[in-house]
Amino acid sequence: GSLYKILHRPNCQIDEKRRIRMALDV
Repeated sequence: GSLYKILHRPNCQIDEKRRIRMALDV
């Protein structure tokens, strides 16, 4: 769900850390 949107987001420079945290959280 949200993880997919974060992984495939246009501006993932700011969300790069969030992506890592969510990946670890999942």
